[in-house]
Amino acid sequence: MKYIITESNPNRGTKKILRSKDLRNDAEASEWFTDQMAEWLGEDDTGNYRYESYLPMAGGEFFNEGTQEIEESLPPWWKGEGWYDESDNLIMKYAVPRDGSFEDITSLEMHGLVYRLEKETYLRTAEVAKVLGVTRQTVYAMARRGEIKSERIANRWMYLKSEVDAMLP
Repeated sequence: MKYIITESNPNRGTKKILRSKDLRNDAEASEWFTDQMAEWLGEDDTGNYRYESYLPMAGGEFFNEGTQEIEESLPPWWKGEGWYDESDNLIMKYAVPRDGSFEDITSLEMHGLVYRLEKETYLRTAEVAKVLGVTRQTVYAMARRGEIKSERIANRWMYLKSEVDAMLP
């Protein structure tokens, strides 16, 4: 099954596909999405997000992996290992390496944008023709010319809805 990561801007009413991947099931897809979000948060250069992890030490102190300092106690905002925003809010639980201590996610909001994991939807030839306002023969011709990607699924030509949507004005 094909899954996609989308980025939506609710203020502008826009949506685009950032990544797509063929995966076996929803659990594998949400793991992929969570790891991708963690990677993007790690690459964020705004300074708005940081990864926090504290390791307990003998004597009741805690080792802050980010600052490499020893703390007497956990900070009051601490809610667990993961990604925090500039206001010390936990926006995504995450552990490196993966240890089963958190649940994978399917959506995340940051920078005013909403990122979502979605299953890709396929359309039949007649549906594509209706959406684009053309005949079925035109859709077949567009596929032959490489203007629209098609896949043969169970003896039918199918088209990714996201690609058809991208063709609309």
